[in-house]
Amino acid sequence: MSIPHLFLIVLVNLVWGSLFVMATLGLNQFPPLLFTALRFGLLSVVLIPFLRIVPGQMKRIGAISMVMGIAMYVTLYLALAWTNSTAAIAMAGQIEVPIAVLLGIFLLGERANPLRMIGTGAAFAGVMVIGFDPVMLDDLPALGMITLSAGFYATAMILVRNLDNVSPFVINAWMAAISTVPLLLLSYIFESDQWAAAFNANMWGWGTLFYSAFVGSLIGHGGMYYLLRFYPVGMIAPFTLLTPLFAVSGSVLFLGDSLTLALIVGGLMVLAGVASVNLATGTKEPSP
Repeated sequence: MSIPHLFLIVLVNLVWGSLFVMATLGLNQFPPLLFTALRFGLLSVVLIPFLRIVPGQMKRIGAISMVMGIAMYVTLYLALAWTNSTAAIAMAGQIEVPIAVLLGIFLLGERANPLRMIGTGAAFAGVMVIGFDPVMLDDLPALGMITLSAGFYATAMILVRNLDNVSPFVINAWMAAISTVPLLLLSYIFESDQWAAAFNANMWGWGTLFYSAFVGSLIGHGGMYYLLRFYPVGMIAPFTLLTPLFAVSGSVLFLGDSLTLALIVGGLMVLAGVASVNLATGTKEPSP
């Protein structure tokens, strides 16, 4: 890999890791459903040029938009809004890879490679260790929500695999367009004082929202899709393990999270499990 491309892939993972910190800061000022709706609303404006009909595949694109754009992001931001440890949520979120493996086996009939199954078991065990961390005992609803979010993400990736030559930017454009109104409606039903939150949010709050919408999608996803034009997924996948490391580092430095023994041990088990799955399959879908 060339030096510029190596720099880019590290930057992509730095952006993805920083999204956990930025979202946590933004959720201090915005209700989670409103934050999600505004994120996609802003993104839909930028991605209008990619909004075009894909014959024969719009039903699947609609399903992906509902599962990932609404269900996955809502549960992710709820987990971050409810937790006292963003670092633990970032680590636990990596369980999306082994969940995708299990869904691939049961739904697509993929081969149950022994190394993949060992890695899957190690990742699940790591999340259990994180869950028994005294810091997380009051955060079990958040841990359950991030596990649910990982399940939605893995389901969306199963749906994405069956698309035929559809640009990721077209998928993201439809996801943003389809998700915005339902998310605003959910915020209207389940949240209160949305206008006050939006009016009272300071420049840092709005900055985290713009960062999540534009930097996360355009640099994070755009950079990854660019790199995948030059390198096989098997070469790119190991670098994505940098994402939770950046997320945990940022959470400790900027959010004051505690780096407990259980988080370290459980996190290492999750990373080892994900690495084993990547080595066995040579593939890993990009993070949200």
